[in-house]
Amino acid sequence: MACFLGYMALGFVQNYRVSTTIEQIATARGHDIERLKLNPTLGNLIVWRTTYQYDGRYYVDGVIAQPFSTPTVIKGSSVATIDPESIYPELGTNSTQRADIRRFNYFAEGYLFEYEGAIADLRYSAVPHKIQPIWGIKLDTKNPENHADYVSFTRPNGRALNVTWTMLLGEYQPTPEERAP
Repeated sequence: MACFLGYMALGFVQNYRVSTTIEQIATARGHDIERLKLNPTLGNLIVWRTTYQYDGRYYVDGVIAQPFSTPTVIKGSSVATIDPESIYPELGTNSTQRADIRRFNYFAEGYLFEYEGAIADLRYSAVPHKIQPIWGIKLDTKNPENHADYVSFTRPNGRALNVTWTMLLGEYQPTPEERAP
């Protein structure tokens, strides 16, 4: 029980540290965060994926929050937000695929964007600071009463795990473009 409570306490502390760090980065970029999502990467509280919304765009960054040191921000990139009610107007408001978009929007907590001809969930990615979704839905706008197809964007090649692993160990060397803000 003590281990559980300790892990939870560390999670709260790390969440606060990452939140504060990304708010400072957004301010340095001249952004007022409208919405913020912080996700620790799988199985640890050190490497985080951050996503915030500002002025019609989502900004994705990675944060390495090693205990007892200043968090390091790995600059990602940004992508335009989409409106689930107005994207693909040819689908109409009551079509099956419009309902599928609304359902996927609910599932993805509103973090939708267009990726490779599909609507994707921005919250998760194999690499913390990259816009490389894991899943999405593909629409057939010529057949709006057919259900959207689920698509997977994962590419199991080991490189993504290696990036996260080197971040976790504190060995990741960001490129000049990845240095925040």
